[in-house]
This record gives sequence, structure tokens and C-alpha cells, in this order.
Amino acid sequence: MKKAAMLFLMLLGFACRSWASVSVELFNRHFFEPPSMPAQDKNYFSAEIKGEWSWQWDHVDLTFEPIVSVAEDDALNYFDFQQLLLHYRLASSEFFAGIGTVFWGVTESYHLTDIVNQVNLVADISREHKRGQPMVGYRRYLGDHSLELYWLPYFREQVSAEKNSRPWNNLPITGDPEYERGGEQWSQDAAIRLSGFVESVDYGISYFYGTERNPLFLINPSGTALTTRYIKTNKFALDSQITLDSTLIKAEMIYSLPETQDNEFAIVSGIEHGFYGLADTDYDASVFLEGLYSNNRQGVALPYKQHVMIGLRLDSNNESSSNVMFSLINDIDNNDRTIYINSQHRFTNKLSAEVDVWYFDIRKKSSDLLYLKQEGYIQLGIKYYL
Repeated sequence: MKKAAMLFLMLLGFACRSWASVSVELFNRHFFEPPSMPAQDKNYFSAEIKGEWSWQWDHVDLTFEPIVSVAEDDALNYFDFQQLLLHYRLASSEFFAGIGTVFWGVTESYHLTDIVNQVNLVADISREHKRGQPMVGYRRYLGDHSLELYWLPYFREQVSAEKNSRPWNNLPITGDPEYERGGEQWSQDAAIRLSGFVESVDYGISYFYGTERNPLFLINPSGTALTTRYIKTNKFALDSQITLDSTLIKAEMIYSLPETQDNEFAIVSGIEHGFYGLADTDYDASVFLEGLYSNNRQGVALPYKQHVMIGLRLDSNNESSSNVMFSLINDIDNNDRTIYINSQHRFTNKLSAEVDVWYFDIRKKSSDLLYLKQEGYIQLGIKYYL
């Protein structure tokens, strides 16, 4: 087996350009409040090993990104592929197949239109930790525009909190998930997207048919546990960004038509303004203001129903690539507050650190973020590239 694997890697490297990277990251997550359930703790350690390999031939690219996570939180013990994707490129088009990661969107507070990949909310509340999505696709380049087609043959569940998982302040999640579609995880999803730019306007228009990535949480008859239910939906989405010198005007919106729930229109939009070379230094700053709105209190597309987000980002633009971001999301109706602080610093080309701070001030039981009440934490991550 070892000889076969070595032969395979040698063949991959034959007559091609290649690139490789392996990193190890250690995390310590400390919660400000005591746990709400006996199996939970106040402090969690975890380790993550991530590899990135890329091989390029004349018309073919292969990208391989495995990830291994070992943690005290049972939900964060896993092996996964974020990418294992083969591209075949032509002059003005390309085909791709395998496991991929796709990002759509422009706003800071929440990515409404980013609807292809499932996320791991236990690993990252900000929804940046994605699960690789099996896909077959085609991309056609049309000058300043591109058309993308996706067939998504397999659905991946959202990573659910285990008995000892945090952040989670709710009933335990038990049993197998429920699906509206008979094929369950093997139901076929599809998406199409047209994107590009016209002068100072970048845009993306997409349509998605299939299983909603965000589940409903249903209480069992005895009121002692939750089960997840994934519904069938159609989604129309638009994201756009207008660049006016140092000012960016951003918007993302979706119109979701689930079969068994009320339709939902949601929008996230705002403005970002940059200040460059502060006081004749290398430092840049950006301030941003965004509004978040959904017309359906029971909808799952956007947890922030009537919120406003203000934020500040500071970048050093030096060899350490130091930066810090502060954001506050405030609920207009309930006066709930979410505070997020992120800071990154690179010590050397191989060693870097990142700090994340989350604080939740949830005041009403009707809040979609009730499961995060008293679940604020600070997390330190140290990454080393081998």
C-alpha cells in the first residue's frame, strides 16, 4: 500500500508544476460564563492539521486540501476534505469535478448569497469554516463576466453540537436529521450563477434549487431534546459592490421559496470607507456600517432579522501583516448585542497567531441567537507551517 501511494504521488509530480503546504494550528477556547449543561466545560483545547497540494498540467489542475481536527469538544473530532477538485481548462471555459469550496458574497456581517457549501458553526460562529461540497460544474468566461453551473449530488449536514459542545445553550440535539426530500442526503441540488463587473459595479446573480443549508430545530414531544429538519427550497440571490474611490457600497439579498414554510426576503447592505496612510504611516483603517433585515421571523436564511452592524478594521501593511477588526451587531427590536473582535499577527513566514473574541448580550427568549446566551468566549490560535 505504501509503495502504491508513493508511486501515485510520483506520477502526479511527473511533468507538472506543483505546490504544497502543511500547517498545524493549536487552539485554546475559554468561555466567560459557566456551562449550562453538565457535560460542558469552560475551557477547550483543539488541534488542526491542514494540508494543501496543487498540481498543474497543460490543461488540468488538481487541488487537494485535507483537514484533521482533534479536540476536547466531540463535535470537532473529524477528518474531512475541504477540496479534492479536478479542473479541465479550455481557452474560455473549464469543467470541474470532485469536492470543492465556493465563496459568494461581499458584505462583512453575514453572507446571505453564500449558499453552496455547508458550514461548521461549532468550529466557527462566523460561518467561515466550510465543509467540502461534492460537485460537478462548468464555468464559461464571457469577457468581463462568467457563467457557472453546479450539480451538487450529495448534501452535507451542518455539524451539530454534541453533549459537551460549546457554544451551545439549548436542549441537546439527538437522533437522525429529518428531510423533506425523499432522497435525503442523496437528493440532487443545482445552482447557476452569472457574475462579473460593469465599470465600477461588481455583481453576482444566482439561483439555487435543493436542500436548505440552515436547518430548522424541532423540539421533541417530551420537550427534552431537539432534532434537525432540512427543508426543500428555491433561492434567488443577488450580490453587488460599487467602488467609489475609497468607498464601497455593498449589498446581498435573497428571495427564498421553501415548499413548506413561508417565503422569505432578506437583505444585508451597507457602506465601507477606507482611510489610507494614517498620519503618514503604513496603517490603513476602514469603517463600515451595515443593516440586516428579514421579513420572516420564522425563516432560516438570516438569524439577524432587524439588526444594525458597525465596525472598524485596522491594517498595518507591514511584514507582520498585523490587523484587528471590531464589530457590533445590535438588534433594533430586542436590543440584543453581538460583539466580535478578531486580531491576526504573523511572527515569521512560518508562525502566526490569531485571537477571536465573541460576546453575546441576548435579552429575549424570542431571539434567534438564544442558544448563544452566556456563550461568549475568547479563542487563541497559533499556526505553524511545516
